Amino acid sequence: MSFIKSFQGYLKLRKCMPIDIIFYSEGKGYFVNFKSIIDELVNKYNKRVVYVTSTIDDPVLLMETNNFIPIYIGNLFFIILFFNYLKAKVLIMTLPSIDTFYLRRSPHVKHMIYVNHSMISMNMIYLPMAFESYDAICCVGSYHEKEIREMEAEYSTKPKFLIKAGYPALDDLIAKYNNTDKVINKKTIITIAPSWQENNIIDSCIEKLVNSLLDKDFIVKLRPHPQTIKREYYKIERLMELYKNEPNFEVEISLGNFQSYLHTDIMITDWSGTIYKFAFTTLKPIIFINTPIKVLNNNYKSYKNTPVEISWREQLGTSIDLQDINTVGELALSLLHNNDFQDKLVKLRDNNIYNIGASGSISAEYIIQQLKVL
Repeated sequence: MSFIKSFQGYLKLRKCMPIDIIFYSEGKGYFVNFKSIIDELVNKYNKRVVYVTSTIDDPVLLMETNNFIPIYIGNLFFIILFFNYLKAKVLIMTLPSIDTFYLRRSPHVKHMIYVNHSMISMNMIYLPMAFESYDAICCVGSYHEKEIREMEAEYSTKPKFLIKAGYPALDDLIAKYNNTDKVINKKTIITIAPSWQENNIIDSCIEKLVNSLLDKDFIVKLRPHPQTIKREYYKIERLMELYKNEPNFEVEISLGNFQSYLHTDIMITDWSGTIYKFAFTTLKPIIFINTPIKVLNNNYKSYKNTPVEISWREQLGTSIDLQDINTVGELALSLLHNNDFQDKLVKLRDNNIYNIGASGSISAEYIIQQLKVL
């Protein structure tokens, strides 16, 4: 089925070429990073946008209009063909390490733009030179600009155009959150949002963590990383079986963020990037579990610019070591009575994130300017 549907999608793509503006999405969870940019391009500038997704059940595939053409290409063979032979003026993606593995930039793509799919730093959890095939990068904040320039100097690579963009997914969440009646929970709800890496929360301490929280009569929700659901679902099934008779424990399989954020009082993570969206939207605190850091660029310790995953950790909430995990319930209770976090989070957000509420228009304007010169 994937082969046939991908073949049909590839044929549809070929009929669209050459293309002015095309987005590529690795899956249905990435549309939120592009939505406001696409809305600007289609509605304000009346431009036709082609959108390729590699998820066969992506809801975007049902959104076709005259100026928005969604296409499914999920089979690896056709994805490689798509990348190798694409003819387009501007290609926008969230995919790092192009030209590093099997996906190569087409010589017929004139300008390639990277959109960050997370607010995390770019100098630690990505491979060295992961962004060198791009011509421009949509920076979430000034820290991204500093990190990119430092890595360019480190590797003597070409300077890229750095767009002071912001983060469209955050804008979308803030707008929804501010226009939704806030939920007052009868019991405190704590959401556990692990990352997907070796020795993450699920692998290292999940049972002790859940038990400590349940002992304090919290409602505990586990929101597994999408890759855990996709590749290691047996771990989730084991936990659901273990706590099947515990009414205050549940697993959230849905990939949607908003409802989870709306009902959460405190979020617990190890190194997940989703917590920045939660903290900067709801202005509620985070508890970090100090599991081993995910590192793909071992040079990060030598950089002047410390990754925000490290430098922001204590500003977003508080952290706890694995050997103290049994006390996390007490720690959560203390955070609930701390009223200082809201002002701290507003200051941290507003001082570090570009163009809150306007990132889509800034990014779309840059794309339009590029079309004029390409």
